[in-house]
Amino acid sequence: MGKKISVLIAENRRDTRELIKRYLMTEKVIEVVGEADTGPAAVELAERLTPDIVLIYSEMQQMDGYEACEKITETCRSTSVIIMAREIGAEQVRKAMVSGAKDYITMPLDINRLISTIRLTYKKSVKFEIPKATDERKDKKDGRIIGIFSTKGGVGKTTIALNLAVDMAKKSRGRIALVDLDLQFGDVALMANLEPEMTIADIMEETASIDTSTINGLMTEYMANLMVLASPPSPEYAEYIGGETIREILSFLRQTYDYVVIDMASSFSDATLAALDFADEIFMVSAMDIVSVKNVKIGIEIMKSLEYPDEKIKILVNMANPKLGIGYADLERIFERKIDYKIPEAKKSLIKAVNKGVPHISTRGSGKTNKAFGRISKGIIKR
Repeated sequence: MGKKISVLIAENRRDTRELIKRYLMTEKVIEVVGEADTGPAAVELAERLTPDIVLIYSEMQQMDGYEACEKITETCRSTSVIIMAREIGAEQVRKAMVSGAKDYITMPLDINRLISTIRLTYKKSVKFEIPKATDERKDKKDGRIIGIFSTKGGVGKTTIALNLAVDMAKKSRGRIALVDLDLQFGDVALMANLEPEMTIADIMEETASIDTSTINGLMTEYMANLMVLASPPSPEYAEYIGGETIREILSFLRQTYDYVVIDMASSFSDATLAALDFADEIFMVSAMDIVSVKNVKIGIEIMKSLEYPDEKIKILVNMANPKLGIGYADLERIFERKIDYKIPEAKKSLIKAVNKGVPHISTRGSGKTNKAFGRISKGIIKR
């Protein structure tokens, strides 16, 4: 996080304000910019200082925290309010939501919960500064969505998605989004050596309708023009993220980014089908073992039944080595279509790159493998 999160503390008692201030001073990314001991003072200070966050006690003197919150949110559009209350029941939650509060927290305060709430509230509310994203895209066509898919796990989808996204970001001036749609066991963040504060699972916490600001708040920056939407932290979240949610997310990403690269799960789930429908191109990944070939053949037949046009599907053979017993001609005969791309086998250098949390394309590993990634990304950018 580049800039510090500015916080205004509003609480009746000086000793409580001092305690909260000491808590927050332990976080380098948080800066306390002001304190208020009454509701009207909190409103006046918020209007003058326009902090990122106002922490306000529900039972402020002269004007309660809910009324003060309503006034602050009306006049300070860039400020988010967090209500602190002795008890949080249904009525308190209703009042907090009506007043425009972004979150609420019980007192006495838990330092970890307090800091986490501030960071997440700020992350949700801030609009990521993707340079001139809105103005630049007004007269531009929608971005292209590239799906990396296979009906067989373990064929290197995530490696391909990450390396293509990184290479496209280096070669293109456009904005790239990399989306991990393996909702149960996604590894994009791990392979990219990222520790995302938010993931696609946080979309479930949004009570309002999803918009561009909401989606941007879930993204993690990997490099200047490449953002990552990470998969959930735990498999059980997957069942709550359906096809309609994926359609909404991809619709907004397409409006904001020039290219959206999706690492998909190896199944025809509701979420995967939504992404496949949305994709402009689907890279169907196969290895050269008989199990992969069989499963990919089935996958191609299913996509035919879904009436996807032939030009939408590209066959990509990963870990390509015709000496393994199945030749390229055999694959084309089985798949009943030509192989569009081949990525040579480079197990040692790929494993080293994965263990270091560095994309292979950014290393001095196998030159043939990196050239293959380069040809694919160049082809996507040209189309």
